Order: sequence, then structure tokens, then C-alpha cells
Amino acid sequence: MGIAYTESISTTVAKLNGLLKQAILASSDWTHLAVAAGSTIATSTVAAGATTCTVASGAPYAIGRTITFWRNASINGATVPECRVLSNVSGTTLTWVDALTAPNGTYQVGDAVGVGTYCKATTTRGAQMVVDLEDATITAQRIQLGVYRTHDGTTGVDKINRYLYWKTAAGATSDKVYGRVSVGKEHIYIDVEGPKAGETNAENSTFGSYRNYFALNDINPYFSNTYDAIPAVCMIGNPVTNPAANPNNVATGPLSRMVNISRDAQDKNSWVMGHLRTVAPMAGDTLNPDIRTYQPMGLDGNLVLLDYVVFEDQLGIRGSLTRFYNGDAASTSPTNPGDPAFWNAGMEQTQGGVTYRSLIPPKSGATSGNSNVSYGWGGFWQNLSNAQPGPVVFVPKA
Repeated sequence: MGIAYTESISTTVAKLNGLLKQAILASSDWTHLAVAAGSTIATSTVAAGATTCTVASGAPYAIGRTITFWRNASINGATVPECRVLSNVSGTTLTWVDALTAPNGTYQVGDAVGVGTYCKATTTRGAQMVVDLEDATITAQRIQLGVYRTHDGTTGVDKINRYLYWKTAAGATSDKVYGRVSVGKEHIYIDVEGPKAGETNAENSTFGSYRNYFALNDINPYFSNTYDAIPAVCMIGNPVTNPAANPNNVATGPLSRMVNISRDAQDKNSWVMGHLRTVAPMAGDTLNPDIRTYQPMGLDGNLVLLDYVVFEDQLGIRGSLTRFYNGDAASTSPTNPGDPAFWNAGMEQTQGGVTYRSLIPPKSGATSGNSNVSYGWGGFWQNLSNAQPGPVVFVPKA
């Protein structure tokens, strides 16, 4: 069980995908998917501190593409692969900005240099999780993810797009961005936040920028021996390109309460719509105020991690999420009512041999965007007029 958790990625837009991919490949359960054939190091070794190397073949490397280094010429042979985004390509000479650390020792002639942003894992039950971090060129506002039900390195099946956005306004690829990643055999979680208050091109000079999220998680079926023998994952993420999209469109708006299931229980359709539920209300509003104030505790004094239950719209309940748990709703911020306060983020609890850490996936762009909307977990949300608190989510840390 190779769970890897990265608490804080701090970089620029131009280098973001390289660091996200490196954080994903830190889990031994996730691999680089060589959709585009890479090459190998040629002529001389590449040591820690290097920002350039020569490869045996210059194709298909290009400025802006992500490369990945491994030892021993194995595409997935290193315990700690390194990823960088190319800043220049001249023939067979590759250049990047951030120096290599060479965690497995100096790279040797013949070691692999992969290219591309495809990552893949297979759950214990046999469902594939395949994510391309750059289905379209990254912009100063967003990442377009390509998510596949299956992919063998040549053919991808049933692709669907999701978006990680952090700004509505124009910016630059030199803008600061921040990320968190949790990955393992049964899940992937990514969130990205744009420039903070006071930083160049922040969405709002006082409250900073949006934070948006994407996740896949294995579904533990309730009826595996009778009606549901189909391995599947639940996808949680936003189907729109930016926060300025119409929030009232229940099919495509960022406030839609939908998740998607990679395959239905009858094994006939892919990425069918579904909903998440849990044993407590996700949030309240002005007519039905939130009734929970503190994280629930057990008789043993430990935090209670509440199951998320996945309902397929057409066929009903499928099962629970294997690696994500619901916490309590976060109180709204006293300074910005559209956003949750962080008093109950950062809690940790060990359950079933896994340590979970609580975090709050969404953050609004403050006074910009649809009436201060924050886009919550699985479509649950809060905004300035309703002051709905966002949920705390427990994700695997170790």
C-alpha cells in the first residue's frame, strides 16, 4: 500500500504539472503511462544540480512538456522518479528550470527520460484510474484533466474532462500556485490554489484566489456477491472550465450535486451520474441552519470518520468510498462569509492502518465569481448569501 501525501506544493503555473506528477509518482502504486515514447540519457551522466541533459532522440520533447527521470532505464524502475517541465529544447538537448536532486543517485547514460503527463493506477478490485494532467495546454487560470476509464498506453477508453481552476481573470504562467496531493492504490486527490492575497495577479487583493479539487476513489460495493460485481471508482470534480459558469445549471454548473461513477452496476455505461451522501447533513442554509459545531468523537476519544455513500442515479446505492471520509462542516469565516474557516482542518486520525488528515478542498475567490461561491466537496457549496459551510474531508496521509 503505497500511500503518498504532499502537503504543500509551491511553484508557478509553468512548472505546476511537473510537480503534481512527481507527487503522484511518489506512490509506488501509480506509474507513468508512456503514451508518447520517451528516450534515454546519452553521452554523459546527469547529477544532482543539473538543469540540462542530452537524450538519444529529441522527439517528442517540446517546450512546456513534462519529463520524468528514472534510474536503470526502467520506465517505472525508480523509487522516487523526478519530473520537470521543459523550458527549452534544442535538438537532443533538454533544459528545465529547477535543478534535479537525483534522489536515487546520479542518472547514468541509458537511464530513461519519459515524456508526458499520463499517470495510472489499478485498484485492488481491478478498476483503473488514469489521469492526464495536461489534456490541453495549461493556462494561467486552469488545468484541463483528461480522465480515462481504461488506458493501455496506446488506446484510451471513455475519456471525460474535469477542470482545476484557480482564477477567472487573465494572469501569467509566472503566477504563483499552490497544490496538495494524496495518492494510493485506491485513490487520488489533487487541489490547486491560485495566487494568495498580495501576490501578483491574485483573484482578489484581500482574499486571494480560488482553490479547486479533483479526486478518484475506489467504491467498496454493498452488493458485490449479488448485483454488483463491476469494479468502479467515483470521480469528484468540476465539469466546468471556470467559476464564472452559470451556477444554476444543475447539469454543468459548478454547484451541481453530481459525481460520476466509472462504470455502472450492469457494466453497460461509463461515467454515469451519481450522488454522495453521508450519515449527517453535509451543510445547512439560512432556512435549515447547520446543526453540527464540532467534529464528532467516539467513546474512545478518537475522531469519528463518517463514510461517504455513493448512489448511482439509475440503479441506486453502489457502496462506500474506500479512502475518503466526511468530517464536520467547517464554520464560515468571520472575515469572508463565503469561505470556511480552518479551525478544524489539519486533524489526524488513524483508522484501519491508514492515517487520515482533514482538509477543506474548496476556497472561493472572495468577492469575485458567482456571489462569493465556494465549490464544495461533491458539489456541496457555500456562498455569501446562504453562508453554507463547506465540508471537511479526511484524505489518506500515510
